[in-house]
Amino acid sequence: MPGVGISHYEKHVSIEGERPLTWLAPELTFAAFSQTKAQNIRMTAFNFSASMTLASAPTTLTAPSPLATFHSAHYLRHNQRRQEHLATLGLDIAGRNVLEVGAGIGDHTSFFLDRECRVVTSDARPANIEKLRERFAAQKKVSVRQVDLDQPLLSGLGDNEMFDIVYCYGLLYHLGRPAEALQYLAAHCSGILLLELCVSFGDDEAVNLVREPQADPSQAWSGIGCRPTRAWVFSRLRENFKFVYVPRTQPWHEEFPLDWSPTSAASWPAKQLSRAVFVGSRAAIALPSLMDKLVVNHTRC
Repeated sequence: MPGVGISHYEKHVSIEGERPLTWLAPELTFAAFSQTKAQNIRMTAFNFSASMTLASAPTTLTAPSPLATFHSAHYLRHNQRRQEHLATLGLDIAGRNVLEVGAGIGDHTSFFLDRECRVVTSDARPANIEKLRERFAAQKKVSVRQVDLDQPLLSGLGDNEMFDIVYCYGLLYHLGRPAEALQYLAAHCSGILLLELCVSFGDDEAVNLVREPQADPSQAWSGIGCRPTRAWVFSRLRENFKFVYVPRTQPWHEEFPLDWSPTSAASWPAKQLSRAVFVGSRAAIALPSLMDKLVVNHTRC
C-alpha cells in the first residue's frame, strides 16, 4: 500500500512519496473538553486544504449519488458479511445506547434498531446527513447528527454525551487524523468500541496516509485517508481502553485475510483492500470469540 509509516505524534508526514504535508500537532488532549467552545474552536478549527502542504490538491470529480454508491452490489454484500460476523461474536448489544459514526446513508443502523437500541447515527457529509434524516424521520429511537471526526470538537455531540456502544465500521481509514479520532470516540464511550477498517500488512506501527477522492460519498470527506497497520491500531486502542480484543474469526469476505504472515502479505493482490475488526472495552469481556492480542491466523465465522 502506498504511503509512509509515521508516529502519530509527528507533525510532518508524506503522502505517496510526495513532499511533506504539515498539520496541527495533536497536543490537544481530550481530557480538556471542559475548555470553552471558543478555545476549542481556535485550537482545532481547520480543514486539510488549509493546514496541509500538498503537491497537488485532491481531484474534484462529479459526485455520484449516495444511494447509488452505498446500494451497489459490492456495498450490499460487504455490509451483509460484516454484520453477520458481528452477530456471531456474542457481545451484549441489545437495548444499548449506541453512537454510530461514518454511517453513510444508514445501512448498518437497523442492526441496532432490531436489537431495541437507541441510536445516534452520524456522518460528516451533508448529502449523507440529508439521506439519514429522510430515512429515519419516523424512527423515534434514531437521532441524526453531523460528526466530522477529522474536526471532532466542531461536531454535533455534547462534551459530556456518553454511549454504551460506539460503532465505527468502515470509517477510521477514511480519516487523516485517526489517533485523535480514536481519542474522541473513547471519550464518549462508557462501554465498548466496535471498530472495523482497512489496514496494511506489517508488524510495525505505521499509519500510512493516502489520498482519497473527496467527491465519492463513501470516501474521505477531507480527501486524506489512512491504511494503518494492525499493530498501530491495537496500540492506539490500548492507549484509550483498558481491554482490547480481536475476533478469532474474520467475515466471509475476500477483503478479510485469514493469514497476516509476511508470506501472505507478499502474495496479497496489489489492488485488494485488507480489513480487520477490533473491540475496545472499559471492562473485561470473557467470550471465546475474542482474543486479547494480535494473531497471525484466523478462521471464518
